[in-house]
Amino acid sequence: MNMNVKEFLQKKQEEETVALLKEKEKLLKRSGLFDKVVVEKDAGYDTYDYDQEREEYIFYKYVYPEITDEEYLKLLKYDKPCEVEPESNGEMGLFVIACIELACCVLFGMICLFMSVGVRDGGMLALGGVSLVLVGIIQFWLVKVFTNISRKATAIYKLLKEKE
Repeated sequence: MNMNVKEFLQKKQEEETVALLKEKEKLLKRSGLFDKVVVEKDAGYDTYDYDQEREEYIFYKYVYPEITDEEYLKLLKYDKPCEVEPESNGEMGLFVIACIELACCVLFGMICLFMSVGVRDGGMLALGGVSLVLVGIIQFWLVKVFTNISRKATAIYKLLKEKE
């Protein structure tokens, strides 16, 4: 086997092993199957608590038990993480309604504009048509803004759940 190919395959296998180890640790952490070991401040630590008696922070590092791949698969079977869809049905429903409303506002606004051409005093009708189009665009934009806020809040919630 070519030496470059062999090195590449070894590197990829090491990366997969590290990724699997991280997934195992996440599962063990979610399941509460870890120990907290007190470490010094300068040492690598995962969390800290304030000790009121000693009036100082105590730093902890999580220690996970070694598990086999079979045990990992069994634990996965019982692990039910709280998954939140990045785009819920409510968000999609609001987005669809906003699209329909925007299309209707543009359609009725254009009708008002075309009708104002044939009418003697059609300035108010034209103004109403332009207003309808603007209202539709503003409402569509607001729904997009609130949908993006909801998605970002969902992503933050997901990240916080993974850290627990």
